[in-house]
Amino acid sequence: MAARPAAVCSKACSKGSPTRPDHRARKNAGAVKFAPLHIISMLTMLQRGMENFAFEISDTARLIRREANRRVAFLGATRAQWRVLKWLAHTGGNLRQIELADALDVEPISLCRMIDRLEEAGLVERRRDEADRRAWRIHLTDKATPIVAELDAVSTAFNADILTGIPAADRDVARRVLAAIREKLGRFEQGLEQAS
Repeated sequence: MAARPAAVCSKACSKGSPTRPDHRARKNAGAVKFAPLHIISMLTMLQRGMENFAFEISDTARLIRREANRRVAFLGATRAQWRVLKWLAHTGGNLRQIELADALDVEPISLCRMIDRLEEAGLVERRRDEADRRAWRIHLTDKATPIVAELDAVSTAFNADILTGIPAADRDVARRVLAAIREKLGRFEQGLEQAS
């Protein structure tokens, strides 16, 4: 079949179609309105994401972070700062700043800001590394000891609240699944590192 001349096609489009609203007439109040394509794409992605296991884990982690921040707010700390204090307490409170950033999987500049705030609050202090004067080691102060103990109590209560009503067998299954996912992700990471 021969193609219709461009002029005829344009003319036909300008008149509209009996089965499709005229694209110029959509500007009128009574015209059919269509959702922008980027909104449709976003909704489709969200719908698919809801069926995605990784999305469910990520969203659960988001809710945990938000609730944890709410629960520790009375101590003047955030969950991220609590992690710094907890890790220092766990390791004896004597880590290089770069080691702490690696352990917490945060950017050094982000950790630096957290350390600044904790130092201003009198909970940690920076000391020069005796083996390398260019490096800093982060130490907990005596003032931090009762704060860490209280944060631990909040954490214990929080975990108990989350798991209340969930049978022990289901908890064990969840832990095994998460452990398997972590192991697999670790293998992915090692593969990427070897490839690079």
